[in-house]
Amino acid sequence: MRRLLPPTHLLRAFLATAQLGSIARAADNLHLTPSAVSKQIGELERWLDVPLFERERKRLLLTPGGERYCAELQPILSRLEAVTSELMHSAVRSAGVLRLSVLPTLGDTWLMPHLPAFQALHPEVELQFFSSHGEEEGAPTVLDCAIRHGSGDWPGQWSDYLGGHEVVVIAPPPALQTHELRTPDDLRHYTLLRHVVAPLAWSVWLQAHSVPHLAAPPGPLRTLASSLIAAVSVGQGVALMPECLVRPEVQSGALSVPFAPFVHSEGYFLSYPERALALPAFQAFRAWLLALAERTLQAPG
Repeated sequence: MRRLLPPTHLLRAFLATAQLGSIARAADNLHLTPSAVSKQIGELERWLDVPLFERERKRLLLTPGGERYCAELQPILSRLEAVTSELMHSAVRSAGVLRLSVLPTLGDTWLMPHLPAFQALHPEVELQFFSSHGEEEGAPTVLDCAIRHGSGDWPGQWSDYLGGHEVVVIAPPPALQTHELRTPDDLRHYTLLRHVVAPLAWSVWLQAHSVPHLAAPPGPLRTLASSLIAAVSVGQGVALMPECLVRPEVQSGALSVPFAPFVHSEGYFLSYPERALALPAFQAFRAWLLALAERTLQAPG
């Protein structure tokens, strides 16, 4: 017999897109790529054999069936998540287990090198890392916290600022530059590379620096910050990145920063539900992480 309940991750992709009105915004909310969210919605529509969205002049609109499904599904999933969370946290659980996710590049270049110091201070805490979208085999339905990029305003979540508001233009080292970068207008000689997490960042920066006539190319978006950094370092273009993420490459000379930092509204945050505040493991990790971010991630002064 055919199962009558679609996979939960497909339902979450549908609800996020319906509520936010955009596949790109839903992807950011779910820590997925837009293509992954689009694929999941298509899979759900095939599973149901019912169209859920229609496009009208580049706008994404719910079909009548999609509107009904969204209205009925939202309270059901919210209740399921609440019951699951209640069960998980009322059960006897090791006080030292903390389940979290972290963005790949920030995790690899910043968090992981400092974790031995945390483990030395708190050997009783077991950190369990899962991918940012939590869909791998054995992943819990509800994570205790996540290190995310955005405005710090996520539904049902509290957040603590870690760093990343200071954004810089990164360029190849001088030896690989095809044109000297003295003013923002000189960027017209370069390809403006973009990251999938912040596809409109260049538009904001160019407008703020009075060169809105320069436009980012319609090429593919990079899904990993590390890939973007590598592309710039070998002369494939220039990019906008949080200053804290490229500090080692700039100090080593692998990248150059031709202009002063620009303060952006988005950054890196520790995001968590209110219930996490009662977990001893989270209390220890949060206090350590905020102190670490203040020392190493945030701009001086």
